Amino acid sequence: FKQKTAYEIRNCDWSSDVCSSDLGADKHVRVWTFDGRPRAASAHHDGAVTALVVFPEKGAQPAAIWSGGADGKVYAWKDEKGDAAIEGKSGKFLTGMGKGGVTAMCAHPDDTEAWVGYEDGRIRVFARENGSVRSDSSMHSKAVTCLVPMGDHVWSASLDHLVVAWDARTK
Repeated sequence: FKQKTAYEIRNCDWSSDVCSSDLGADKHVRVWTFDGRPRAASAHHDGAVTALVVFPEKGAQPAAIWSGGADGKVYAWKDEKGDAAIEGKSGKFLTGMGKGGVTAMCAHPDDTEAWVGYEDGRIRVFARENGSVRSDSSMHSKAVTCLVPMGDHVWSASLDHLVVAWDARTK
C-alpha cells in the first residue's frame, strides 16, 4: 500500500503478525494495517519518537511494540488482544533512561530482547519478557546510528566511524 501522511516519519518497523507502524516528530507512534487503514496511535513520549521495534507473537508472549524517543525513554506495550491497539494501561516506560535520546533500536535475532542505541554512544539490551536491562555498554563514543540483527550477531554503527559486530549470545 501507499499512504501519504501529514506527519514527518522518522522510522518504521513491521511484523507479519501485527501491522506496520510509523512514527514521527509529533511525539506519536501510529499503527497502520497493511491495507492502509489507521489502527491506533500513542503519545507517550515527551519528544520526537525516533525508533521502533515490533515483536511478533512468540510462544506464550503476545506481540509487542516498543518505541524510543528523543526524550531518552523506551516505552513498551504488549498487544495482548492481537489487534495492535495501543491502550494506555497495557504499556510502561522501561527503567534505564539514557542521557541522550534514543537513536536506534532492533530486536534480538530470536526476539527475546531489544537492543537500544543512544545519542551518547551507549547501547542497552532490554529483556522482552520484563523490560529489565540485561546489558549496558559504552563501546561507541558518539551517537549510535543503526542496529541490525544478523544471525547470532547484532551490528552497530556510530557517528564515531566505528562498526561493531556484537555476539548476541554473550553481548
